Amino acid sequence: MKNITFPVRDSAAWAASTALHPIDIPPRGAITEIGIRFNATMSGALASGLDYDDGFWRCLSSLSIVGDINHFLSLNGQFAPRMLALLNAYEMHINPGCVLSSWTEANFSFVFHPGCFPHDPFDTSVIIPASKLKEFQVFLTACAADALDSSNTISSGRYYVWVRGVLQPITADHLMPIGHSQILMHTQNDDDYGQKVKLPTQCYLRRILILSQDESSPAVRVDDQIAGLQVKDEELNDILYEARWEDSKTQAAALYGLVGTGWSIEASPYLRGGLPAGFTIIDFRPITGDPRGLNTFGVAESRYRLGLSIKNYTAGDATQLYFDCLKPVPENLID
Repeated sequence: MKNITFPVRDSAAWAASTALHPIDIPPRGAITEIGIRFNATMSGALASGLDYDDGFWRCLSSLSIVGDINHFLSLNGQFAPRMLALLNAYEMHINPGCVLSSWTEANFSFVFHPGCFPHDPFDTSVIIPASKLKEFQVFLTACAADALDSSNTISSGRYYVWVRGVLQPITADHLMPIGHSQILMHTQNDDDYGQKVKLPTQCYLRRILILSQDESSPAVRVDDQIAGLQVKDEELNDILYEARWEDSKTQAAALYGLVGTGWSIEASPYLRGGLPAGFTIIDFRPITGDPRGLNTFGVAESRYRLGLSIKNYTAGDATQLYFDCLKPVPENLID
């Protein structure tokens, strides 16, 4: 067994609002961490920051990590990779934006760590089984030139990838990620969890990332559109999770040890009560007592549902969801 860290030689040049050519990753061993970094040259000075909500994190419109037919990570549409940046803040306690000394060049980074122990870069609790993949690629959709700031636009840039992993046999005991995102457009106010979403089945559902955004252009994360959340087992008429929106945020912050006020993970005025606005996490591991989360193998597609109570409805309001799912490594990828 050997731990490995390496930069991927392939990279992708930024082209405004374009699906770029996939970045090829050498398929080596059990991959435990993948980093994506955007090196951007900006038209103006960065000293005053960026004026759009999540400005740094809008450098990617979409992000997918794919091996053959397996989608290990899919964050698609409306700058969904923001949810990965927020997860980095919650579980790794890192701010992915780093401004260089020239004030016109910056690096914005995202880290995908599928395992359960985010401070161990070689954590093999959940892996990407790369050694037998024929193709292993990162797919990116670049942002528009003005996606980060109203006046400080991107003039050029390039996306880079780095990888960490372990050279070891991949066995049937290993789990791999199969997470994906979904956009729920709000349609009306509802105070009884009336907006329903079927939860994924035939997997372990480890957690749900929830990002609430308004109708603005660009959309802003907000805390005043979701009143409450509920996860229900429809077959047993059993409520697995229920919380008011504000309480869900506090519960998630406490679970992950997030430091809020006094630690600038985002610029004012988007820091609400010390926690990131418009974002929470439902983690099924403490709910079920299973380190893999909620076991949905062999159940009906409509058994588990997420319900949202919506308030202050305006056309264009939306909730972005990321379902952090796991499944055993398939037989064809086992050594």
